[in-house]
Amino acid sequence: MAIGYEVSPVDPQRGGWTARQALELRGADGPALLDLTARLQAQGFITASLDWRLSPALRRKSQDEAMVQALKRMQDEAAAAAGALGLHVDHLQDVRLQPNEFIPPRPMTALAARAAPPPPEATAAPQDVTVAVSAEVVLRP
Repeated sequence: MAIGYEVSPVDPQRGGWTARQALELRGADGPALLDLTARLQAQGFITASLDWRLSPALRRKSQDEAMVQALKRMQDEAAAAAGALGLHVDHLQDVRLQPNEFIPPRPMTALAARAAPPPPEATAAPQDVTVAVSAEVVLRP
């Protein structure tokens, strides 16, 4: 998708112009995007940055998994605390779940203009997905 286009005179007396256009390439097939980026670079395109992020579907699935883990951990911790007090967990109330929706892009590499830029590379890196869980724990003897 084209996200910007700019035309400006290079030399007003000679009538030369420079045109710049920013493109944003998106897709679920990382190797295919890297190949396309390399082919564009070979044609003279300059890569200013190369970022990646989880797809919305994968982010949601990861948040769901994180939520289940967080709830289980909260239940385990509540049971341990109750046991230390000689009590038992009766139930949880006022349970609050809050996924972290901020999705920062992850830079993979930044390439400056060169005569022959190297082909782009992707390095696997972890992506953080967090969910905040809170609840009021009701204890009984």
